[in-house]
Amino acid sequence: MSDMPGWTPPTEPGAQPGYGPPPPGYGSGPPPGYGPPPGYGWGMGAAPKPGVIPLRPLGLGEILDGGFSLLREYPKVTLGLSAIVVTSTNLLSFAVNASDRLNGGGANLFGGGGFTWGTVAAWAIGATGLMILGGMITAVAGEAVLGRPATLGATWARVRPLFWRLLVAGSIAGIVPYLASCLFLIPGVFLWGAWALTTPALVLERLGVSESLRRSWRLAVPDWWRVWGIRALSTLIAFAVQAVIVVPAYLIASAWAGWNLERVSVDIVPLVIITVGGIVAGTITAPFTSGVLALLYIDRRMRVEGLDVTLTQAAAAGTG
Repeated sequence: MSDMPGWTPPTEPGAQPGYGPPPPGYGSGPPPGYGPPPGYGWGMGAAPKPGVIPLRPLGLGEILDGGFSLLREYPKVTLGLSAIVVTSTNLLSFAVNASDRLNGGGANLFGGGGFTWGTVAAWAIGATGLMILGGMITAVAGEAVLGRPATLGATWARVRPLFWRLLVAGSIAGIVPYLASCLFLIPGVFLWGAWALTTPALVLERLGVSESLRRSWRLAVPDWWRVWGIRALSTLIAFAVQAVIVVPAYLIASAWAGWNLERVSVDIVPLVIITVGGIVAGTITAPFTSGVLALLYIDRRMRVEGLDVTLTQAAAAGTG
């Protein structure tokens, strides 16, 4: 991976070219999130496209297509990273669940009556893996918008110093909206949109935990409906893809068990089948949803901060 822009003002230590403050003329004109920003100098169809997206404010279809393009154009690093993380976390979860089932903790194939501390541990392992994967896919997306190469080693090297910040910020942005939704639906739904851009802000701007949460809030809330809607749509697409893979795995596992679900506590084969299905589904969908959030973050910055101009300048100068 080439030297990646730091997405921070160039006066800060370690900042790199192409992602500084908005150029003169930005900050006036239409409200944030509506139409091209002031100073926009080309037609909507003529914006340069050095990477997976055109360097201008994006439409819904372009953001979703950019998520798929990230997988098509960077298959080794996106699907490779996803396979490593998803396989590792699923195997650890498998070990925990298999232990529970062999010791009588798992009541049936679908988990009913099988809640144990092992179940909690398995969930925590999976959530941790997805947060780390989200940060790494965000780093790849930062390169992909300028068509720059990305490798597994360089991506991990960039995200590794942010490991603990990423876990803490990701936990807050993921758990707090969930708990709020359980207690008070509307605040939880609102936070799910307001903190949607936390991971991209943390990774690409290299912010702290509280700064990344505030940064996501400032970028997302002025156009909350659009941010929430695009995130929800990408999640629904991912669920649909997962269902195509996971549902047959559950059916095969059920058939193997002879529809006698009580056998699953001592029969590990159905759990193996379900785990393999989960690995395949997660490997495909996890980088897509993370990529969409990264591109949505970039779109919001292009709309309100003129990031499209600085990106274009970086690409033209050969720094991108």
